[in-house]
Amino acid sequence: MIGIIDFNDWELVITNAEPVRNKKHYAAAAKGPEEMLFSEDALALCRINPQLVKTQYLRKLSADPLSNPINDAKNHADLIFHHLSRMKEQSGVSRCVMAISEHYTDQQLGLLAGIAEAAGIEVLAFFNNALRVGPKQSMDFEFLDLGLSHACTTSVVFREGKLATADCQILDCLLYTSPSPRDLSTSRMPSSA
Repeated sequence: MIGIIDFNDWELVITNAEPVRNKKHYAAAAKGPEEMLFSEDALALCRINPQLVKTQYLRKLSADPLSNPINDAKNHADLIFHHLSRMKEQSGVSRCVMAISEHYTDQQLGLLAGIAEAAGIEVLAFFNNALRVGPKQSMDFEFLDLGLSHACTTSVVFREGKLATADCQILDCLLYTSPSPRDLSTSRMPSSA
């Protein structure tokens, strides 16, 4: 079955012809009692013991070793392999187009293509998110892609009837979706303390 895998720094979203099998997989991996845990299962463990959960492997997309390996996953590439294998098993997608963030290098895309192939997924094409959401008119624009660990700005230009990426800048950031109790003014120390 052919699908689209949207690959960013905090989740993998798989879309195919069977909406009931479409699913978001959060970028979280943890060591379980018998097998690796991913997505919601890993996030549930994260609430209990956050040190046991890896959440940066999609952003890092490398063969760099993990400080604490998870089962037989020794590096970030191994975690991505296991995550894609699990997604293939659950969704039935064996061929895909990957929508990727524009900050990935050619080397990282080569690594991702190899990981997908090893997981039994044929990547038909990589598609740049900035070009995917471009306006219908022939115009230049700026695209801002916000992730949990970084933001990426891309300048897209329209030249000779085609959209092309002109410039890409990556900014490290940390976003969160719910306020922390520390953010409440009643929980702060008075300025006189």
